[in-house]
Amino acid sequence: MALAVVALVTTPPWSAVEAPQGGVYVVVSGSTLVAPGAKLLVIYADGSRERIKVIWVSKPIRAGFYYHVIPSAHRTHARRPIALELKRGTRIVARQVLQTPPRGH
Repeated sequence: MALAVVALVTTPPWSAVEAPQGGVYVVVSGSTLVAPGAKLLVIYADGSRERIKVIWVSKPIRAGFYYHVIPSAHRTHARRPIALELKRGTRIVARQVLQTPPRGH
């Protein structure tokens, strides 16, 4: 049985998290209501993709949660994250375009 609700929520779109050594991490985090088995990918401006681990929680929550630190190599304008895609097999079930991260991150 498929869920009627397909959602991919990234709130806030970007987070800047202070690193223990000084400096800042850029993070995407959020949740999805799509059933387990879907893959979450971050799509970068240079065409590369990276799978993000989703932690699935069963009833009564029935949601997946993610927290992903953007690698420093992908913090330039030409290689920045541009979207998140949730896929089941080869089919895209949800897509969220990401805004450009705050300057200096």
